[in-house]
Amino acid sequence: MTSVRKRISAFLRTAFVALAMPAAASAQQSAVTSTVEVQNDTYVKAKDSTVLLTVRPDVEIGPVKRMNAVNNGPNFSLDPNRRREQRLGRFAAYRDARFPMARIHDARSMGSPPGHIGDINLIFPDWDADENDPNSYDFTLTDWMLHSTRIAGTEIMFRFGNSADQGPKQYGSDDVPKDPAKWARVAEHIIRHYNEGWGWTTKPIPFANQFGIKYWEIWNEPDLGCTEDYWKTRKPYWPKKRRYWNGTPEQFFDFYVVAAKHLKGTFPDLKIGGPAVAGSYGWTDRFLAHCAANSVPFDFFSWHVYSDSVEKFLDKSEVMKKLLVKHGYGNVELVLNEWNWNLGWYEEAFRASAAMRTDANNFKMAAFYASVMCAMQDSSADLLMYYDTRLPTHYNGVFDQVTQRPLKGYYAFYAWAKLRDLGVQVRVDADANGAGVRATAARGADGRVALCLARYTADPSVLKCQTVRVAVAGSSLAGATCHLTDSLNRYTEVPLAVLPDGAAEIDLEPNSFAFIEVVNDNKKGQQP
Repeated sequence: MTSVRKRISAFLRTAFVALAMPAAASAQQSAVTSTVEVQNDTYVKAKDSTVLLTVRPDVEIGPVKRMNAVNNGPNFSLDPNRRREQRLGRFAAYRDARFPMARIHDARSMGSPPGHIGDINLIFPDWDADENDPNSYDFTLTDWMLHSTRIAGTEIMFRFGNSADQGPKQYGSDDVPKDPAKWARVAEHIIRHYNEGWGWTTKPIPFANQFGIKYWEIWNEPDLGCTEDYWKTRKPYWPKKRRYWNGTPEQFFDFYVVAAKHLKGTFPDLKIGGPAVAGSYGWTDRFLAHCAANSVPFDFFSWHVYSDSVEKFLDKSEVMKKLLVKHGYGNVELVLNEWNWNLGWYEEAFRASAAMRTDANNFKMAAFYASVMCAMQDSSADLLMYYDTRLPTHYNGVFDQVTQRPLKGYYAFYAWAKLRDLGVQVRVDADANGAGVRATAARGADGRVALCLARYTADPSVLKCQTVRVAVAGSSLAGATCHLTDSLNRYTEVPLAVLPDGAAEIDLEPNSFAFIEVVNDNKKGQQP
């Protein structure tokens, strides 16, 4: 009876594909639903484009990197009557995602009362004041934001500088610091406030004041808007509008030298870096040359990229790495601390990007996020920080703007935390059909294995499912669990079609990702 059922099932699956292909065939669509023929009750490889992935748990690659870090923490409130409401809402989901680190930048509207938080010009609002006097500083909102982030279990990267100047004074300023040395001393006192307890006597705060922040970043996107034309003409390109540096590149180079040397000299055990470049390679090349000529220390170098192409992330990472190597900074930690899916910055492209990211059924974002993390795990980047988890903002593809509940995009980060729990990345072999599927596998000290596999496409005309056959060397996938996120599923546990040889198959829609966890004591399968 079992043999008959297998033959009927195989016939129906083959017939379904034969009927479906004429209506959906396309030269751009190479993914064809897999069929499995039965001969003498034995499964044999079908003549199709099934993607074959083989996990090799004994082949270690290195640690699973922090690809699931973010910008900004959970919302918070100074009103004690609202703190329970907060913790029962988005706070719990933020905590459960276990984001390893949050960069503090553009943190407006996160608290009550709302406003920019963490900007150096808001913490130290009067630059004629005495930087050695704790009363010259206003830490209150930033204290609460950082406290809310750390009790969620997330490490902090503190960005020194200001958010985009959008007019009102509360949003800070992007003007060139009048006294770079004093600016560096103010930054020093902010570090002492959070790591050493300096200045905590000015206002009563009902929590411990030792934050132990390790990563401190100098500025944000000082190269924004600079093109190669500047280096030829030396004409200003910076209209005072939505910029982060309204001076010349040379002024920033000199400013960074002063700030970085002072902070690293004062705190040799901390990680001092920056400057979060927007992407100008010519600017970056000259900046690093200036730093090298002045013996500027770097613990990490930060940069940004927004695109709908995973390949662009990989390409830009390699360019940044080559520039660092060129100038003697090859061992510096490479940090991509702003990234997201994006079609463009203006008009229709901007609106379409915001709509896609914030849609309640944003399965395409979930697939893209998982694909980027898998791809960048194998790149020269050491740390990724998604922009942005604060609310409200149209850059948040992780939490719903109204309900604050997790979107489908959230679960790519949730799943990656499980890979990091296991700790060691292991090899995944893919056959020639696997170009459209990205995968990362990890093994724990107890032998457990997990695999994140994502299928993302920017082409809306791709409609067919792709069958992926997964094998784990030395183990059967019988008893494995699989959570699927696609147009219908939201990290939903689904059954795997386990084959007699211990491998398993799953059908992935365009723009979907799956997370497979293999039971620890299952060693009954054949070794592929």
